[in-house]
Amino acid sequence: MTVQPEPKLQGNLIADTSIRQPIFVLMLMLLAIVIGGLAYTTLPVNLTPDIDLPSVSVVIPFPGASPESMAEQVAKPVEDQLKTLSGVKHITSSSMEGLTSLGIEFESSVNRSQAMQDVRDKVSATLPSLPSGVKDPLY
Repeated sequence: MTVQPEPKLQGNLIADTSIRQPIFVLMLMLLAIVIGGLAYTTLPVNLTPDIDLPSVSVVIPFPGASPESMAEQVAKPVEDQLKTLSGVKHITSSSMEGLTSLGIEFESSVNRSQAMQDVRDKVSATLPSLPSGVKDPLY
């Protein structure tokens, strides 16, 4: 019985090596998988950076008032006062039965605690001009 020599392959180098030495190729693939797994677990991913946008919410209760009267008699005067603050980016208000909610968004350069104090001052200055029966605002 004679041993026939292994035929000489004439294809691609990677394909020839994979056929001749499958264990070597398997070890290379496992090495690539392990390195990829380690890289995946150690890379820091920060898709949502830590930012603190200065914003203030104000809720003004007025028991028994309709949404229309809340919008006209409470929300509008307070909004007009808050528009005069420096650094205000956006003001939103929502009025429902007995309650008005205001959201004030400031520019990112504004100090949050200073913005809160400015909003309290403006709302407090507006309270005497609001209808009687309006409760103290919640911040």
